[in-house]
Amino acid sequence: MNGIFARPHLLIVILAILPAYGYYRFRLSGLGSGLARLTGEDPARLITPLRRRAAYFAAAWLCLSFALAGPRFGTRQVPVRQEGASVMMVMDISRSMTVSDVLPDRLSFAAQYASLLADRLGPVSCGVTLAKGSGVLAVPLTRDRQAVGDLLDSLSPSLLTSAGSSLAAGLRVAAQSFPESDAAARKILLFTDGDETAGSLAEAAREVGRSGITLIVVGVGTAAGATMDVDPDPDPERVDIRTTALREDSLRAAAEAAGGRSVYLNASDPGSALRVMELLGSSGLSGPELRYTSEPVDRYGEFVLAALAFFGAALLNGGASWQKKRP
Repeated sequence: MNGIFARPHLLIVILAILPAYGYYRFRLSGLGSGLARLTGEDPARLITPLRRRAAYFAAAWLCLSFALAGPRFGTRQVPVRQEGASVMMVMDISRSMTVSDVLPDRLSFAAQYASLLADRLGPVSCGVTLAKGSGVLAVPLTRDRQAVGDLLDSLSPSLLTSAGSSLAAGLRVAAQSFPESDAAARKILLFTDGDETAGSLAEAAREVGRSGITLIVVGVGTAAGATMDVDPDPDPERVDIRTTALREDSLRAAAEAAGGRSVYLNASDPGSALRVMELLGSSGLSGPELRYTSEPVDRYGEFVLAALAFFGAALLNGGASWQKKRP
């Protein structure tokens, strides 16, 4: 009920229907018996219009009760004007990010790239979420660049004990880190090679897009990839060497799933950092931006109109029509 009505506690007024409707039906029974004695006709036929009238009055009261409780269901897209921006960086720290197909390795390359951007973001809030087998908010949105820089300088798979790689979990944690009252444009920068062992990055990206958040995916690595031992056990007899490569297709698909201004960029492409800054916004991200977000539709008016319609039907079916039919 809480998701459908703004004031669900007011639905208690519906209970007033029970004694009122019961009393009305009781009075109709007595009226029908009296009329039958006077006319000799079937009492049920005589009071049927009045019973319908009672039902219509009950329906009118029910609709008014719903209207009082603030019904809202369905969604609509509404424009929201935003000033400035809040940027959450999602850093993939899974073991595949430790290979060296880009120098010195994917994770160090991503950290340096992200640090360069953070230093040039201007006076905006910035935070860091770590993604591995789970997602963890490491640095909440802040203007303290030192805190962001210190974390980026110390990135390592050992920062999270969870195994595997769930980029979807990292995205969801990042999306939840933005305050509801924040009027700034919300941006997520995802640094990853696209290698995931759990979850669905595309589905999480779609959820992010529906929330009005812009997703900028920065791919780190090469198409040729590099080899790594996927078994962290130090036992030399349990070596499992596999090739891990940059999964550009899945990362591009995730950006497309997010929609809006979301985009995929390869971190190794010349000028990619400048392109990211352009996507984040010029002049320190201070320019206004218009985004669309979903909000529930208020149905108060529809229920009031329905109540009036039932009220009118009650007057017709138990008032004027019965006056004409009675002896």
